[in-house]
Amino acid sequence: MDITFIESKLLSLYFLTEQEDLEDNFNLKFTSAFSADEAKKFVVKFDVALTSDNGVSISLEYVGLFETESEITEEFQQGKFVTVNAPAIVFPYLRSFITTFTVNAGLAPVILPTINFQALVDTKAKEA
Repeated sequence: MDITFIESKLLSLYFLTEQEDLEDNFNLKFTSAFSADEAKKFVVKFDVALTSDNGVSISLEYVGLFETESEITEEFQQGKFVTVNAPAIVFPYLRSFITTFTVNAGLAPVILPTINFQALVDTKAKEA
């Protein structure tokens, strides 16, 4: 099946600076969503909440849109591309956005760690 990455974009952003007594904290959640109206498209949505010890607090929603050549099946929805590969494709755009945003805001750059999405999925499977 041919799959095309269409775009990534920011949905919402909450940003505060000069917060005191912050500890480094990074919380990342991601999910995939499918629409009955558009049977060949799906999104990967990231919810991020982070604080850094330099006084920055950021919460945001970020999505990546994908399109397939044929209708998305239940099997595809549960498959490795949706659970591992698609998030791994979108994450560098999110990571770059946060770093660029903080630098352009005149702050020290906030650089998210790299993530092994396969390891995350494997860990979830072991916990289930």
